[in-house]
Formats: sequence, C-alpha cells, structure tokens
Amino acid sequence: MKYQKASFFIFFTISVLFFFSCLKEEEEGRTRQDEINELADYLVTNNIDAIPTWTGLYYLEDSVGTGVKPEYNDTVVIEFHASLLDGTTLASSEITGEVFTFNLWDWGIIHGLNEALSYMNEGSKARAIIPSPLAFGAQSSGVIKPYSTLLYDLELVEVRPGNPVEPFSTEDLLLNTTSSGLQYYKVEQSEGEMLIAGNTVSVQYTGYLPNGNIFDSSVKRESPAEFTVGVGKLIPGFDEGLMLMKVGEKFRFIIPSDLAYGEQGGFPVIPPNSTLTFDVEVLEIEN
Repeated sequence: MKYQKASFFIFFTISVLFFFSCLKEEEEGRTRQDEINELADYLVTNNIDAIPTWTGLYYLEDSVGTGVKPEYNDTVVIEFHASLLDGTTLASSEITGEVFTFNLWDWGIIHGLNEALSYMNEGSKARAIIPSPLAFGAQSSGVIKPYSTLLYDLELVEVRPGNPVEPFSTEDLLLNTTSSGLQYYKVEQSEGEMLIAGNTVSVQYTGYLPNGNIFDSSVKRESPAEFTVGVGKLIPGFDEGLMLMKVGEKFRFIIPSDLAYGEQGGFPVIPPNSTLTFDVEVLEIEN
C-alpha cells in the first residue's frame, strides 16, 4: 500500500488535477510561452542539441540495455528520478525505496513517460525531457506550476510481456480497394451474419502505426471491444471496413490518413498523415 500511495502522488491522474487547474493557472500567471523560453534556456545551458520527437519529447539515451523492448500493454518496472528544470525533486524510487510498475501506454500515466519507455530496452538508462503537453499542461499541483517541463532519469529494470499478439498473415491474399481508398485483406472468411448499420458488435483488434508499433490492442488487453457500426462513432475507414465483414471473419484494414486521423493526427499517439493498419476479428453481434 505504501508503494501505491507514492505512485499516486508521483504520476497524478488528470481527473484529480483538473479541479484545481483554473485557479492555479491564474495564481501562477504562467503561459506556455514562459515554458518554451525556460526549456530553450535549459537546452542551451546544458549543451543539449538533441532533436525532439514529433510530439516534442527530448529523449537522451545514456546506455542501451540488452533486453527486450516493451510493447503496448507490457508490464514495465522502472527506477526513476523526477524533477523540474530548476532541479527541484518531485519523486524518486531511491527515496521511496520502491520501483514503479505499470502497463505501458496506460492512460493514467503521463504520455511523455510512456513514450520515453517505448524507446528503451530492458536494462537501458535514459533521460526524458517532457514538455507540459506531454505531462500536465496548464494544470498544477504543489511545486508543479502550470506549463511545467518535467525531467525523468529512467532505468528500465524489467519488461514482463503481456498477452502475445500474432499479426495476421496476408501472404498470397488478394488486396481489395474500395472507392474511398480503404484497402483490406480477407484473412479468414465465414458464413456468419453480415454486419449492418446500428449493430453493436464484439471485436478483437490490434492497431499498428506505419513503423509497425502497436498503438492499441484489445488482444493485448485480453478484453474484446464493443462498437456500434455505421453510425459515425468510429474513424471512417474502420467503420467502412466493419460494414464489409460477417461474424466470425478476420480482416486486415489498411486505412489511409484521410479515413483515419488526417493531417492533425491523434496527438500524442498517432502522428499526422499516418496510414494505419488494423487486424480485426468480429466475434459476435450483441444486439
């Protein structure tokens, strides 16, 4: 219980901080430009010329581990030291005497920490410079002011693989293309019921970024998802693809960016103009 309590104060859920955000922001009088200026000064003072990732994270690798790289929903065990740009310590596993354990890409964890760990191998050490859009934004708590950049010195101690995901094989299968530009493979066909608009369906799926990394997977979570199809609640390419399927079938969708998240992307997980790949299995119609 001691460890769980420490992790709450270290990583803060957005819902807890939101209540105080407006008052604190006005009280501190800080802006995003203040943070940008402070970060620029920090980089110059510390002779850091690294190029940030597309999200704005600065990832500075100290040593490369020889172990596995964590994937979506794998359990990661880390040693860490968290601080502000001015050196103020926020939390440290050395102080608490406890490692921190969580599932990678858990949305209860700030995105910058998830992203940094996704670049590491088991045994790696690195520093992550995490601007506020990847941390707590305009929200604040205690010594963390609105628009605060955070520093994390990290060691990835252990990776515990989650439920394995086996990508669909499309070898020797016909690639189909619809008039909208959606492409799909019929990986496994069935004589099940055809999906129609308004159906709520139980689905297993895994989504891949253009670099092949998993960004979401019901298979990894070991929990099928439920979607209502044909009513505009899903990205257009995914919705269109489901409407081509029957219960029991497995398809691979290749969804161009204009049928997914477009020029804006899905910050901070999906880069702008990303073509997404989904392996999808329809389990049953719920209604």
